Amino acid sequence: MKKMFCIILILFVFLESAGCSKGISSPESILKKFDIDNATKTVNSYMNDIMKKDISAASKLYASEFKKISSEKDEQNLIVNGYRFDEITQSGDVGIIKVKVSKINNKMPYDSLETETFKVVKEKNMYKIKSIDIENEKEIFVGETKNTQIRIRSKNNIKTNLLTNFDGMPKYYYVQEDKARNNKIPISIGEYGMIGISFDGSSGFVTTKGKNPYIEVINFDESMMTQGSSPGSTSGSGSDAGGTGGQSQEEEMKSETPIGKELVPLEVIPDAIIENAIYSQDNRNLVVQLTKNNLGSTLKIYKCKDGEEVSFNFEKNYPMEKVDVKIINFVRKGLIYQVVPRAAYINDKSIKNIIGVWQIDPASTKPKIILDESKANTSN
Repeated sequence: MKKMFCIILILFVFLESAGCSKGISSPESILKKFDIDNATKTVNSYMNDIMKKDISAASKLYASEFKKISSEKDEQNLIVNGYRFDEITQSGDVGIIKVKVSKINNKMPYDSLETETFKVVKEKNMYKIKSIDIENEKEIFVGETKNTQIRIRSKNNIKTNLLTNFDGMPKYYYVQEDKARNNKIPISIGEYGMIGISFDGSSGFVTTKGKNPYIEVINFDESMMTQGSSPGSTSGSGSDAGGTGGQSQEEEMKSETPIGKELVPLEVIPDAIIENAIYSQDNRNLVVQLTKNNLGSTLKIYKCKDGEEVSFNFEKNYPMEKVDVKIINFVRKGLIYQVVPRAAYINDKSIKNIIGVWQIDPASTKPKIILDESKANTSN
């Protein structure tokens, strides 16, 4: 009888422990239930909506609690013109996704490079954004009282550094079509246009405005940012106001050493207006959207290393008098762009085969039509 009781007791303990173990999820099972790829797709969709300034669509990807505390107001004049996934990890049932984001001001020369950290959770079988944390990496801007300068800030430092100025630019340069380099054209100096930072934060591009706008890439000397500028350098976004140690303002400006260690001239483009620009995911190429002579928009892709233009001729393939060619995004597999007819040519049958969304790999320079833009944008 005692033996039988012991057997029953052992069976009871075994069944109880087995029942309890079923109610406990192992870390491995949690990892399997949470699909980090789907979490990444949610963030990618969110970034695409933000680039299109569709704040309403972006907010639909918020988790319920996050939506309650989030504002749907758009940032005035500040737009996301590019992004790159940087780090993707999973902690239990939360996806942690870091994205490098470039934000430009479409009214004045300004660009910031941020790291946005998204936490994604599974809510009602859908992957939703629980929180977004932002860390400033770098920002470049025109000096407040000395508008001949482009200054740069790293992280949240109060001190800023001189990146470049008009003195550091060539006074004459070539158009890309002048392969023999026979005709140097005076570049327009006096007003900056669009400026930007590469996704790895090691370089940036600077443009000017005027009759002959000019484009260049500047490689940064990171050691100067960490060590500080030469004696007489200034600090703060308004640092170009006032001197130190008896120096005049002009003397102080001249004594500051720019942290731009090398420039790569790209081109001078007569009668052009530069509308947009974006780096490739690997920072090797820069695509520029421009219009000239009151015609439609077109694109040019440059190699950042040597300044050469990628061989595909957008003007030849998409006539500027009939269509606008606009940047959509630059994903890992290439540039995504859209070709739309200009108002007077909406019913022109001669351009029907080029209207739509396209993708081109700068290495192969063979464009292909994209039927589903959303699928192309998931290749980040």
